[in-house]
Amino acid sequence: MAALYRLYVIRTLSCTGSWDTSDAMTDKLLHKIMLPGMLAVIAAGVFFRFYNIDKKLLWHDEVYTKFFAAGSQSREWKKKIFTGRVLDVAEVKKLQENDPEKGVVDTIKGLARDEPQHPPLYYILARLWVSCFGDGIGILRLLSALLSLFALPAIFWLSWELFSSRKISWLSVVLLSVSPFFVLFAQEAREYALWSVLILASSAAMLRALRLTSQKIPLKKLLVPWFAYSLLATCAMYTSFSSIFVIMVQVLYVAVHERFRISRSSLAACLSLLLSGAAFLPWALVFLDHYQAFRASMEWSRKIVIPKSELLSTLALNISRPLLDFWRGYDHWFAAAGVVLVLVLVLTSLVVIYRKAPRLSTLFVYLLIFLPIAILLVPDLLFGGIRSVSSRYLTPSLLGIIIAAAYLLGSKLGSSKFQAPIVALIIILATASCAWNSSQFSVWTKGISFNLPKVAKIINSSPKALVVGDQERHNPGNMLALVHLLKPGTKVQFITTEKGYALPAGTGDVYLFTPTRQFRKAIEQREHARTKLLFRDIYMELWKVLQDP
Repeated sequence: MAALYRLYVIRTLSCTGSWDTSDAMTDKLLHKIMLPGMLAVIAAGVFFRFYNIDKKLLWHDEVYTKFFAAGSQSREWKKKIFTGRVLDVAEVKKLQENDPEKGVVDTIKGLARDEPQHPPLYYILARLWVSCFGDGIGILRLLSALLSLFALPAIFWLSWELFSSRKISWLSVVLLSVSPFFVLFAQEAREYALWSVLILASSAAMLRALRLTSQKIPLKKLLVPWFAYSLLATCAMYTSFSSIFVIMVQVLYVAVHERFRISRSSLAACLSLLLSGAAFLPWALVFLDHYQAFRASMEWSRKIVIPKSELLSTLALNISRPLLDFWRGYDHWFAAAGVVLVLVLVLTSLVVIYRKAPRLSTLFVYLLIFLPIAILLVPDLLFGGIRSVSSRYLTPSLLGIIIAAAYLLGSKLGSSKFQAPIVALIIILATASCAWNSSQFSVWTKGISFNLPKVAKIINSSPKALVVGDQERHNPGNMLALVHLLKPGTKVQFITTEKGYALPAGTGDVYLFTPTRQFRKAIEQREHARTKLLFRDIYMELWKVLQDP
C-alpha cells in the first residue's frame, strides 16, 4: 500500500511538471508531510465550518433572513409587533417562526418590497431548506456551511485555469479551507457563502471557455462551456448585486485577452453575458420599481462619514482577515503588527505574481483584487461614506488575495528549505484564528449587533424588566435579535409613535433601547423621571428610566 501511495503521489503531482520532484529532500517532505498535511488542514477547515454553528449570536441581518425564509414581508410582521402592546419575549420569538402556509413566491415578494438589493437565489434556497429541515438558526446556517464547501473545488479549478499548477491549486484550497474570514461567513445565514462559490466558479468557467475557444475547437463543442459560464454568471447576479464587480473583471480580462478586437472569443463572451443579462432582467426591473426601498435601506453607507485615515486602516484590517483574524479592530499593538505582516505578505505575493506568473493570469488576479476595492473606496474618499468598510462586499478581492498568497507559497521562496516552514506558519496562524473565532459567541461579523450580549446581560440582571423600542435606526432588527438573549418572562414593547406615549404600570424596571433624544426627554417630562445611560456604542444605546421618589 505504501508503494502504491508513493506512486500515486508522484504521478499525480509531478506528471504536469508543476511540482518539482527532482530534489530528494522535496520528495521526502512531499511524501511524508505535504499531502497528508494539506488533507488534514482541509479537514480542519471543514470542521470549523460546522463547529458551534448553532451557538453563535443571532444578529440583525440573520433575523431578516429568518423572516424572508419564512415568507414574511416586513409590513406583515411589523403589523403584529409594532402595536404598542406589552409582549412576552416568547410571543416575539414565535412570530419569527416558519409559516407553512407561505411559499417561495412569498419570499420573492418580501425581498422585492423590502430589500430589492438582495436578489432571491439564496433566499429561495433558504425557503426550501427550512420547509424541509426546520427554521432553527443552526439549521439555517447549516445551509451556508454546506454551500461553502463547494468553494474548495471551485478555487482549485480557478487556480488551475490561471496557473496550470496542482501545487498552487492545492495551496489555494488549503488557504481557503482555513481562511478565518470565509469560515466565519460560512456560519452566517446570509448569501455570502454561496456568492463566494459563484465568483470562483463563474471566473473559472470563463477562463476555461476562453482557453477552449483559442484552441480552434468546432463551434458546436463550445456551446456547453460558454453556456456554463453564462449560467454561473446569472446565478452570481441572482445571489448578489455586487457580482457586477466580478462581471466587470471578466469583461476587462476578455478585452485584454483578445487585444480589444472582435474575435470568436470576444463575441462568444458578449453573447454569454447578453444571455445572462436577459435572464437577470426580471429582477433588475423589480429593483428599479422598488428603488426607493433600496435607497432607504442603504442610506447608512452614504451618510455616515469617517476620517479618510480610518477608512484606509479599516481596509487594511479587512485585507488581513482572510489569513489572520484574532481581533475586531486595532485594540492592541499586536493587532496592528499582525495586519502589517499580512499586508507585507500580500504585497510580496503581488510582486512575485507580476514577476513570475503569465501576464494574463497576473492581470486577472490584479483585477479581481483591485477593481472591487477601487469601486467602493474611491467614492468614500471623494464624497464621504462607508461603502468600503463592510468586508463582505470585498469578497471578490479577498478571494483574489488567497489565490495570490497561494501562488507565492507555491513558488520558490529564495531557498526551498524555508518554503515549508513559511507555509506551515501561515496555515497554523490561519487555523488558530479559526479556533479562536469558533470559541466566541459574538464575533466581528455580527456588525451592528456585536454588543447585544452586553445589553442583554444588563437587562437580565433585573428581576422584572420591560424593554421599549421604536422603529428608528436599526431598532427593529436588533430588538428582534435581542429577545433571543433575554431571560423568560422579560417583556418588550414595540412602539410606532412617541407622541402621547405613557409607561405601562406594574412592569418593573423600564429600559429604553436606542431611543431618540426627543423620546427620552418626553418620557422624563411626562413621567417625572430621569433616564440613565447604561450602555452605548455607535449602533445602539440602553437607557434606564429612574422614577423620582
